[in-house]
Amino acid sequence: MNSLFKILLFVTIFNFHGFSQKPSVEETPYRSTSVEGLTNEDAIRHAVFFRALALKDEANGNLNTPLYYLAADSNRDLSKALLTRLQKRWPNVRNDSECKIDFDSNVVEVKTGERGVRISISKIEWVNANEAKVETRDFVGDMGGHGSGHHLCKYTLRKNKNIWRIEAEECLVS
Repeated sequence: MNSLFKILLFVTIFNFHGFSQKPSVEETPYRSTSVEGLTNEDAIRHAVFFRALALKDEANGNLNTPLYYLAADSNRDLSKALLTRLQKRWPNVRNDSECKIDFDSNVVEVKTGERGVRISISKIEWVNANEAKVETRDFVGDMGGHGSGHHLCKYTLRKNKNIWRIEAEECLVS
């Protein structure tokens, strides 16, 4: 009985501490680790959104994470395949059409009025078949402790062995 208790205690601790926490940005590869079921364009978007959301998680300390409203090509909802894949890690991710900017210039959910952050990716600029450039813009509005304003990041991605990786990144805050 005593050894069974120890095994159960070990499994419980391992599950809570080993699998329940998200890895830090330093431990997280900024790439689309599996592109099955995604178009080439969505694989690029996946790598970039993954990077942006991981950075926001780290900035928030993985606590009190707001809703994130994501847009492709600046103002288009994500494909179902891409949204579903991102929601596996970030269940608080929504499509852009589920938010609006309120009279105080805050990003809010249409149905509930809950505040969030809007992140959009520009149209993909193809350099060649294995290299692409995109920009992300996010608008926070007045989020109190989460900051406010606009953030712009420019990314260069390269495809290697069917995986899109971020090779260069430049971010500005206004």
